[in-house]
Amino acid sequence: ANPAEGDYRLKQTSPAVDAGSSLGAPLDDYDEEPRPFDGNGDGVKAFDIGADEYSAKLQLAITGGLKQECASVGGNLVGVSAMLTNEDTILSQSWYVDGMPATINDNQQLFVPLGVHALNASVDTASGASYSASAQITIEDTSKPTLSIHFIDKRSGKIINAIDSKSTEWVLPKIAATDICDANPVVSATGGFNVYSGQELKIQGNLDTVSLSTDNLKVSAIASDVSGNTQLSEATLHLQ
Repeated sequence: ANPAEGDYRLKQTSPAVDAGSSLGAPLDDYDEEPRPFDGNGDGVKAFDIGADEYSAKLQLAITGGLKQECASVGGNLVGVSAMLTNEDTILSQSWYVDGMPATINDNQQLFVPLGVHALNASVDTASGASYSASAQITIEDTSKPTLSIHFIDKRSGKIINAIDSKSTEWVLPKIAATDICDANPVVSATGGFNVYSGQELKIQGNLDTVSLSTDNLKVSAIASDVSGNTQLSEATLHLQ
């Protein structure tokens, strides 16, 4: 807007677009155009702040809104469409993410990576006019990885939570992490055992093996995804 020159029209990128209140707001703006109008393309009509209601000739509709939770590895397939607000007809359209050409699939979806991105569409119409519109879309990841820890009897391959030295000789810790948005979450783990003040521990080394006088063994792990979300878990093997 440029009130000094009598221009109260908002730009599409103005924070005043769709940020007003319906309280006391007239149904026509400074130019006697109807309001409210969906100025930011999120599918919801809302009043702008100011005298003039922003109304683009080209509107973008984004399925799921302008802020979405990550639902697949690396980002989301987002449904998009372009619509004219006049009587003209779209003949062709091109889409861009951060200025780079984006491919639309058969379901009218394009891939938007994790993070904040500029989404832009350009169209050519039957009248020979060309229009463009843009929106800022955020794909965020707030979900923690899924982390599991199990002890496996090497001979039977079964999950166990207790060990009898007479029947089980080798135990394998199995640690697995998965994440919706990150194909390879990072996992680190440590092993340890409970000790008590004054407890006597007998440690014997024999061909790279160690015997410990304790009643349980614990493995703790942490998984981290590309967005910095973390998940903690631990498992205890009881020694009988």
